Amino acid sequence: MADGIFDDYEQELRNLHAYKDGLVDGARFTPEDWDALFSHEPHSEWLVEDIWPMGRSVHLHAQRKTGKSLLALWMAANIAIGRNPFTGESQEPKKVGYYDHEMTEDDLLERVQDMGFTPETLKNLNYYLHPPVPALDTPEGGKALLENAIAHDEQVIVIDTMARVTEGDENSNDTYIRFYRYTGAPLKASGISLLRLDHEGHEGGRSRGASAKADDVDVVWQLRTVENGLQFIRKAARISWVPESVTVKMNVEPLAFTRTKGSWPEGTKDKADELDALEAPLDISRRKAAQMLKDKGYVVGNTQTLNAALKYRRERILWP
Repeated sequence: MADGIFDDYEQELRNLHAYKDGLVDGARFTPEDWDALFSHEPHSEWLVEDIWPMGRSVHLHAQRKTGKSLLALWMAANIAIGRNPFTGESQEPKKVGYYDHEMTEDDLLERVQDMGFTPETLKNLNYYLHPPVPALDTPEGGKALLENAIAHDEQVIVIDTMARVTEGDENSNDTYIRFYRYTGAPLKASGISLLRLDHEGHEGGRSRGASAKADDVDVVWQLRTVENGLQFIRKAARISWVPESVTVKMNVEPLAFTRTKGSWPEGTKDKADELDALEAPLDISRRKAAQMLKDKGYVVGNTQTLNAALKYRRERILWP
């Protein structure tokens, strides 16, 4: 019996070598080029500063009627026109695809008018109301969404909400494993930033349904109401430089959200003062700032503090 198994194994090896000889170079996948990676200067790190990193997937959950869709629309529209949603600073405009399975046309019109937008300002925002996209935990759905995003040159996608775009059982981890395989991973590989909105369960503090729902994303935020505004609470992140919380204030006329002045990590002001002493530009990148500090003999410190110091220097202009 053992001899028979060994003979089969030897035949499998011969088959493998024969298959390899038939390929051009035997390669199926391309590994990272380490030299190119180490010389790479990252693009802008934030799509929405402190909340949504560029090219990453973000999961935002909240209790019903908290205002997550309203806030997501505000972020999407500002990203499309090239404005930081919460500070008003200018940034590069992005083409945004918003896939809404919740609202009506009347709801949408009322909201964008209350926010002061016009048809001309919203030209980079593709808004799809109840789009006929197949379930996104299927190959057909993931393919349709990616093809549409590429056809419209959408660099940013918002899905509102997760409960409306999958056909699998909400309480099954397999549903969200398939979502990532067919939709999340292809979008990420294409460099498309993704924001997923979701409802919380009755116990609060986490998304409703299976635990795997938020396992595949880069940042998980809980959105909760606070006095005169909303607060993002970081529930999970695979990125060290995402803050623990961000609070935004809601204004009524016109409808808008603005960043409130928050607390800073220990050492932020000292690091900002060092950058001031070096006369570093306010728009300097994190990598260039780290190199400048290192060249001048300063301790660079951790990424979160350096990012906070860069932001602190800019916000002193907004909030002296």
